[in-house]
Amino acid sequence: MRNQVCPPTMESENPRGPSICGGKRSSVACRPPRSDVATIESRGQPQSVYDRTEHEGTENTPWSDALYKASAGLIETICRRWAIPCDRDHIIGHREIRADKTCPGLEVDLDKLVDMANDIHQSPATFNFVRKPGNVQTRVDLNIREKAPTSAAPLVRIVKGGRKLPYQGWTSNGLTVNGNAHWYKDADGNYFWAGATAQPIPGL
Repeated sequence: MRNQVCPPTMESENPRGPSICGGKRSSVACRPPRSDVATIESRGQPQSVYDRTEHEGTENTPWSDALYKASAGLIETICRRWAIPCDRDHIIGHREIRADKTCPGLEVDLDKLVDMANDIHQSPATFNFVRKPGNVQTRVDLNIREKAPTSAAPLVRIVKGGRKLPYQGWTSNGLTVNGNAHWYKDADGNYFWAGATAQPIPGL
């Protein structure tokens, strides 16, 4: 998978994602390089890792509901922090890139796990909210995203640069884009990335 250059608009996505591992010595892995965008193990191109989270058990250990929930939450956090698309093209099992590996175990349903992570990723309850209404001017064309501060949410509309947009507040833990996780929330409950505005850090 190749690197992509972030466009000078409001949202960008890194094409790589974490490898999910389970078992006695296995992990969900993420390595943040200097660009502040994750470089992780991807299909056919395993990279060195920075952060490693262990899953206890063996390759034949069943995954409990609690383990699914905890792992899905961790995956979502990694994806949101490093702007990794939360899908099966970018989140892969270690055994899918290493034929001599069985992690994250033979009992885990990776499709279910990623679906759970994606549900968290697009849930409004995942994100904090500071209620402080105001107006902000767009620097470039930006996307309005439906009900969640992430490029994974459906696109509502595109607003041209130079426009003033009202907002009811913001979140500081949306999808991180170019190092900025702040997103404004408009009157309809939809979100737009603060980095595409004249006030990329709300409240300052």
